[in-house]
Amino acid sequence: MKNESIFKANDQQIKKMTASLDEAKLREQHKDLIAELGDCAMSQCDTLEILKAGDCMCLTLDIRRSEAVISDPTKLVISKIIPQFMSLDSFLDSSIFNLKKHQDAAGGFDLKNQGELAIGVGRESISGVMPLYLFKEHKDIAIKKQGPLYGFMCTLDPMGFAPSQAFTIPFLVLLKAIDDVANEPSEARKRVLKLVMDTCVNLVQFN
Repeated sequence: MKNESIFKANDQQIKKMTASLDEAKLREQHKDLIAELGDCAMSQCDTLEILKAGDCMCLTLDIRRSEAVISDPTKLVISKIIPQFMSLDSFLDSSIFNLKKHQDAAGGFDLKNQGELAIGVGRESISGVMPLYLFKEHKDIAIKKQGPLYGFMCTLDPMGFAPSQAFTIPFLVLLKAIDDVANEPSEARKRVLKLVMDTCVNLVQFN
């Protein structure tokens, strides 16, 4: 019940924040980053178009969970980082659609089960995403949006959000990104590592 009131207040704040965004100025300031990330795999909108809609760009993941994740988000398993980008709302909309078709689409609380809540451009199974703190305006909206997402990823209930999830999941993804680069130092993996690292640095500074 407490989370519900917080999420509603956050939605109102996001509307005020998006109304005051200077799209032309932000597009010029961050044109290289916007081009680097490209469009959301589902909505086909770029980072700034997503931001103007009160949404944020995320890195896509394949995750697994046991019931232990409900009380301890450090137990969330980041099975794979998929080097693609998707808006938070696109992922949640796809999740709702797929869960209506198949109640176990999220993978449940079984580490052996692979969820498929969204599909990547190469037909990859996506079961989680991580909001990126790309620049101040994007970070401000991502922070307001991430609660229901992390609550859903850890407890399969958007209202199951706890602050520890937001301070834990990015660093789990960072560990996976570091491991990926150590095993295969490709440019795509290095780019992902930098984006995740920047998000974690921002997270520490914000907190």
